Amino acid sequence: DVSGNTIPDYDGNGVLSANTGPASISPEAIQFANGVWAGDMVFRGAGGAVSFSCSDFSSPPHIGTSNNFQVLPGPYTGLQVLLEGQSPRGGTQAGYEGLPDDQNAGSPFTVTVRAVDEFWNRVPGIDNSISLLSSDAFADMPDDTVLQNGELAFPATLFRVGHQTITATDIDSSSIASHTSSQVNILPGPYERIVIIAPGQTI
Repeated sequence: DVSGNTIPDYDGNGVLSANTGPASISPEAIQFANGVWAGDMVFRGAGGAVSFSCSDFSSPPHIGTSNNFQVLPGPYTGLQVLLEGQSPRGGTQAGYEGLPDDQNAGSPFTVTVRAVDEFWNRVPGIDNSISLLSSDAFADMPDDTVLQNGELAFPATLFRVGHQTITATDIDSSSIASHTSSQVNILPGPYERIVIIAPGQTI
């Protein structure tokens, strides 16, 4: 009630949600018994200020929110490659939100590689070496580089028009899952010259 007393005859349903994003906790649907629900919860999104809320199906709903608490990432299991336009979202199924921004051929843009746990949370303290590969064979980016505290941002320039990807692989540990970025659309640059394709040649 308004004074914080338990309503002993309330047996309704409730919905749980966390500030770490959709589907980042379980369960998400609960059933009160005598005004109380108690049970185990699994948190997949790591962070220093995680909280969750419970709401009912009233209109407007009654909502209660927990205090903030810390959720630590799990062990290092894989890499994640993010492009401009994407933001990490640990604990969610995709592990990110947003779509890659279109890029112009020959113009640099920022690529971010992260060491993550099985739920896409960044794992700090990882300084492993990684190799980089693009579907654009002419890409200008490091072949090999090193993570710094579980993350690294670097400039990449792609030249081949169309949808391209960038893949990161951990050189130091074969047990770590590689990751291929979402497709980034590379747009042609300004009109500069004419190319003549003779028989037997391809673009």
